[in-house]
Amino acid sequence: MSNVEQLYVGLPVPLVSELLKRYPDGFTGVIEYVIEDFLKRTHEDFYVLRNKTDQGIKWGNVFLPVHTELRTYYFKKYIQAVVGDGCVLWEGECFDSIPSLVNKMRGETMNNAWISLEIKYPNSEKWIKADDLRKK
Repeated sequence: MSNVEQLYVGLPVPLVSELLKRYPDGFTGVIEYVIEDFLKRTHEDFYVLRNKTDQGIKWGNVFLPVHTELRTYYFKKYIQAVVGDGCVLWEGECFDSIPSLVNKMRGETMNNAWISLEIKYPNSEKWIKADDLRKK
């Protein structure tokens, strides 16, 4: 990204100090790498809003109709949510992003929703790993 116009962003001094200790020859590349990685990993969080329909929600290449159940296993219990009209409902909140929902369901931790979720379609008794659906 060296030929791209640059913008300078202020960072907290303790953060910069720690980066300088670990990367005395410069840490700009580290910050660029982390931000690029973050943008790639959260790409669908941003674009899922464009995939809303009145009959469910599209997540990547997977369509989840209204009343589809989602669950994740966290601290020895299943936590469940349900697809509503254009979003996923959990504890009274409407989530436009499934990855954000999973992170919230799992204690505000960073998770790969494809790995952490199981899906049960309406009129089905079978739970399917989200990652298996994505690969179809």
